[in-house]
Amino acid sequence: MSLKVRRAAVDADPQIKHCHSQYPKLLHSESEGVIGYCVVLNLLYLFKFNVMQLPYAVYIVKCHKGHYYTGFTRDIAKRLKGHRQGHVRATKDKLPIALVYFCLFANKQKVYDFERYLKSGSGIAFRNKRLI
Repeated sequence: MSLKVRRAAVDADPQIKHCHSQYPKLLHSESEGVIGYCVVLNLLYLFKFNVMQLPYAVYIVKCHKGHYYTGFTRDIAKRLKGHRQGHVRATKDKLPIALVYFCLFANKQKVYDFERYLKSGSGIAFRNKRLI
């Protein structure tokens, strides 16, 4: 679905507009405008279809100067806010950040295993070729 079609769907759907009004700057990034907007739209679709009941997420953020940080969390909004405010030691000297990928899981062990894989050599190659 193109960005234009997604934006039209968001503008037409009151439930998504409500989520957007609650979280307008959740994933906003000045340096990664289009990527940030696409991610916001994807999250708003997740809110609409109640997929957010999957409690665990693996995420990848792009840091300053092109570095990537991979992590997992139970609350992606709170974790990204912590990254942006400099509360996360691994990324506080690499601001600004932009979310480039996230994946939701129901099982804590699976999310942990996938995060560990993404931090391995073959996982980094997979990330660079398929995810970002």
